[in-house]
Amino acid sequence: MVISGIVISTISILTFIRLNNDHKECSTETTFSKKNNSEKIKVEKHICKEKYNF
Repeated sequence: MVISGIVISTISILTFIRLNNDHKECSTETTFSKKNNSEKIKVEKHICKEKYNF
């Protein structure tokens, strides 16, 4: 009985996190630069404004 309660709680929590983690307020900022030897560097930064990010 206790184990089934733990399993149901775990599945409920994981479903809640999966459904509510939509990343609507997130963006990816990309910056390009060059080194001295003309090598191109691409830097991506993930920016989230969400209060909770699972």
